Amino acid sequence: MTRKDCGSNTSGIHMMVDYWTELVGSWPNITMRWHYSMFIKEDYRQNSLQWSGAVFMFHTNKHTFNVNLSGATQTGVLASGTLDLPFGNGPSVYHTPGCSTSFGNFSASGVIGESQSVSGPSVYECSNPRNINPFDAAIDYKLSNVRNYWRVYLWCAITGKTWNVSPDNGNGSIKVTGLNPESSYKITTKVVDRNGTVQYTGGVYASFTTPADQLKIAFNQGGRVKVARVYYNHNGTIKKVKKVYRNINGSVKKGVNYG
Repeated sequence: MTRKDCGSNTSGIHMMVDYWTELVGSWPNITMRWHYSMFIKEDYRQNSLQWSGAVFMFHTNKHTFNVNLSGATQTGVLASGTLDLPFGNGPSVYHTPGCSTSFGNFSASGVIGESQSVSGPSVYECSNPRNINPFDAAIDYKLSNVRNYWRVYLWCAITGKTWNVSPDNGNGSIKVTGLNPESSYKITTKVVDRNGTVQYTGGVYASFTTPADQLKIAFNQGGRVKVARVYYNHNGTIKKVKKVYRNINGSVKKGVNYG
């Protein structure tokens, strides 16, 4: 708890405010909650305050109190409450509510400043690449969301390509498409705030290499091994040969693709 000495217009008399703040709720209903209490403190024996029906304001919250105080002492809590202020779109917020009282010839006021931030996710990563084809692959992604605030998309550290995901506020799986054959990918998460600004990049990647989308064979030409792509003529249309199989002693086995 923090204490604010708001002083006053009277020497030796202080309006004191104790307060602490927290975040409550989940997006889009996150608020910064203020807990506060007020008392009056006198420094000198000649100080004296007496009033019934005095008003204490904390931002827009209004409290009525009575005070009867003499000498170098202080009151108990004269007013207390809670106040919820909006969080906004960014990952942190700073509010400065005012507080004041005025009765008779006595007045005091002050401004309190405090910030709160949404904690960052503890897990944000990609893993488990599978079903890898020349043009797509399946992977998993994870996001340990806090207050449903953070959003995630995927990003390849090699190509810079990105993919939107659904759901984008937690864990899921996705088929990443638009890949190229015989290419390496290193995919992880980008975590953004509600303004769309990247705040975190995952450190665990789904890494894989896509296979060839066409059969390649190796052959010896003049003592040098060369690799060639294989095509076939299908009713006058030239098409790629994707795979090759061979019969070894009655057992059909897939041939080696030198791609």
